[in-house]
Amino acid sequence: MSAKRFWGKWWRLVLSWALTLSLALALALATIGCEGGGDEAVRVDKNGYGEEGDEGLPWVSGIATGSLALNNIYQVVPLTGASGVPMYVSATAPNPFRQIAPNAAVKVVISDATNNRYRVDHAGVLGWIHRNNLDFVYAYANNMPLSQTRINALARARQAMGFSYWWGNARWDPDGGAVAGPNGNAGKCTGNCPNCKHVATGGNLEFGADCSGFVSTIWGFPDFDPMTNPSNNGYVASRYFQSNPNWQTVTHKQVLPGDARVSKKHIYLVASRPNASGVFKSFECVGCSEGCKAVRRTLVANTDDSHFIRRKGW
Repeated sequence: MSAKRFWGKWWRLVLSWALTLSLALALALATIGCEGGGDEAVRVDKNGYGEEGDEGLPWVSGIATGSLALNNIYQVVPLTGASGVPMYVSATAPNPFRQIAPNAAVKVVISDATNNRYRVDHAGVLGWIHRNNLDFVYAYANNMPLSQTRINALARARQAMGFSYWWGNARWDPDGGAVAGPNGNAGKCTGNCPNCKHVATGGNLEFGADCSGFVSTIWGFPDFDPMTNPSNNGYVASRYFQSNPNWQTVTHKQVLPGDARVSKKHIYLVASRPNASGVFKSFECVGCSEGCKAVRRTLVANTDDSHFIRRKGW
């Protein structure tokens, strides 16, 4: 074989390999992102609690004092003569940034007080409440029907709500992104993914997540810390769609808060028990324009295109 023919054949082989690699990469990228649609009816929901709390658990009365049960939900009552409960942006802020209505539900996200204030989540907004300005009068029963593992997972997931959509990534501040208003650190996504652009807001660190990065962090792949996985080192949606020793398929009749619904292009976390009409709440990172938020969905059985999965051990 002449040198000319040899090098011509070699270059054709290299070109063929390059085209194959490019196609494989394009297909992989096409499955990394998220599409918020699917076979469920999707309606945007406010980040509030349902009548029985996000997890659909019963209430039981009881006074909480001292170090509060982390991630439990309590009902607040203002002091005598007060019209509401003041909520502060920090443990030391002199003036409240909002007033919480009497008997509202809040979730404790830091068990011990700082400067006599507790860190709480009220309807998706994080802030601080002074211990002397309220009584905690309702909490979950000790025999709650969800495991503490699931309760903790849902509390971590709620902390991500309000952050932006960040294609191929997952990082958010555990202190939340909804408290600082328009100058907050939620991040900003523009354009159409995968060709979207994401920038930091309110600081140097970029915060946000895509659908699979969000679920991977909540499920602990590779760990549970939302500050350590900016490059989404867990699994993509298409991988969650496949069988894996780390999770198993469950039916719509078996699904519990903390499980997930997955298709080849999207995954979200189930955040509440379905009501009598099959309506439930999800926590998910929907897309560039919508970010990470709570969504109201309608329960449907597993199909060839999407199904419910459960993390092993949960």
